[in-house]
Amino acid sequence: MSANETTTLAELKTLLAQERDVIRTADFARLGSLVQRKQDLIDALAGTPTAALGNIRAEAEQNQRLLEAALRGVRNAQIRLQQIREGARGFTGYDRHGQAQHITRAEGTVEMRA
Repeated sequence: MSANETTTLAELKTLLAQERDVIRTADFARLGSLVQRKQDLIDALAGTPTAALGNIRAEAEQNQRLLEAALRGVRNAQIRLQQIREGARGFTGYDRHGQAQHITRAEGTVEMRA
């Protein structure tokens, strides 16, 4: 392995560590700036023996799993927010005769007493 490949591998390892920190802190706006640099480093490693890329591959796969978990969390949060919004508008329930009826939140009133 050449000195240039060794340097590129070290840079990529550092970049993957930065990417992992960005994912863990949910600073997703910074991911965009890391993607192009990561792609450039990967392109520079074309032809590098597979054995030399083992640790890099493991770190990239770990970041992928973290990113997938973060996306699942965001999707679950979106679903929960949608459920809350729908609940605030009302829901469908059944009366004592088994007929479906839409139940809405009654408008509250405030009565002032002296």
